[in-house]
Amino acid sequence: MSQAKVDHNKELKKNRKKIVQKQKRSKIYARLCGVVVVLAIIGWIGYSAYGVYEEAHADDPLPVLSADTTAVDEYLSDLEE
Repeated sequence: MSQAKVDHNKELKKNRKKIVQKQKRSKIYARLCGVVVVLAIIGWIGYSAYGVYEEAHADDPLPVLSADTTAVDEYLSDLEE
């Protein structure tokens, strides 16, 4: 080996902790950025789907429910007597 390679390997060995920490940090940042991108995509898809759903159902009136409760009222008044 040439002296330059020996010196280079000594430097790498001497700074191994710093190098490993730097690699770990960059790996964590990459994963964090990936998670943020995936969450943004999922949020965008959900927001778009909600917009399409609302647009499709915007003109539909809400159903009006009615019930005839006279039979129940008569039954309760009979129980009171």
